[in-house]
Amino acid sequence: MGKVNSKRLTCLTGSLLVLICISIVIVLLAANPLRQSESRIRDRALKAIPFGSTQAEVAAIAKAKGWKVELELHTGNAPDSFPMPNGTPRKAPLNGEYLSRINMGHYAWFPVPIRVDVESYWIFDPTGKLIEMYIWKVGDLP
Repeated sequence: MGKVNSKRLTCLTGSLLVLICISIVIVLLAANPLRQSESRIRDRALKAIPFGSTQAEVAAIAKAKGWKVELELHTGNAPDSFPMPNGTPRKAPLNGEYLSRINMGHYAWFPVPIRVDVESYWIFDPTGKLIEMYIWKVGDLP
């Protein structure tokens, strides 16, 4: 009788540990702010870098946050004059005099192992002030 209870206790303990590990993984995955919707990421970013910020201020704050400034260019208000990552179609016209493309990071999309990059596009007027910002999530197979 003691062996049966011991085996049952061992099985229950093992099951509980597996359940705790799965719960921890789920919590850690859900805690990644890049997994939020594009609009939530945008709202959060604009709280840190409000409209009216200069292109230099945006770049400095982005670097301090660990984001990678991938592209800064003068578009001359020609929305089709800059590349999108991996041929991603534009969701909106990006009209502005200057543009910065900043990679905010990435995460793995489960259960399929797809890397999702969170790209941000910061649009500036002729005086170099931030007037618009967009977020795109771009998925790549490994």
